Amino acid sequence: MNFKIKHPYPEHQPITPFSERELHSLELRTKVLDFVEYAALNLSLRGVGVAAPQVGIMERFCCVFDPETKVWTTAVNPVITKRSGPETFKVEGCLSFPGKEFWVKRSEIVTVQYFKFDYHLEEPVFTEETAAGFKAQIFSHEIGHLDGETYNWELRETQRDMAKKHFDPKTPKPGRNDDCPCGSTKKYKRCCIPKYG
Repeated sequence: MNFKIKHPYPEHQPITPFSERELHSLELRTKVLDFVEYAALNLSLRGVGVAAPQVGIMERFCCVFDPETKVWTTAVNPVITKRSGPETFKVEGCLSFPGKEFWVKRSEIVTVQYFKFDYHLEEPVFTEETAAGFKAQIFSHEIGHLDGETYNWELRETQRDMAKKHFDPKTPKPGRNDDCPCGSTKKYKRCCIPKYG
């Protein structure tokens, strides 16, 4: 199949999970494995995740890049069952909104249940995974696409103002090469210094 990121992003309702019969179909297996191949070959330099609606397929699956193993994983019928750890604002980009950045509140740890497809396995494998840090952020972002969430442009400035509250005026200003206090994992000079000085 030929996949291409759709612009503008197709707004939609939450996507219904596949049925048990659909999960075991050859058609779905082929589509999902083609999709992860597309992600690995075409998106590795531009992004760390992609959901089916972003390429115009209104079905409940996505691909997520693992920052530690450097491997793309398919997640079919993914659902976040638990969020834990501190919630902080993080800066995110999105392939569907090129060149834009958004402040989004994310949990540090998420537990995700999904079915995994693999070239070496004929049947999908049920998986429960607890992801932390950047991978938790990736899962949250991609599953958000499947749940019908899109960035609201009007909230962008509000989110930025809320994130700005993380900068306590009594705390010494971070150095240019320090980690940014907004929690984005970027250096201050590459993250909030252009916005807040």
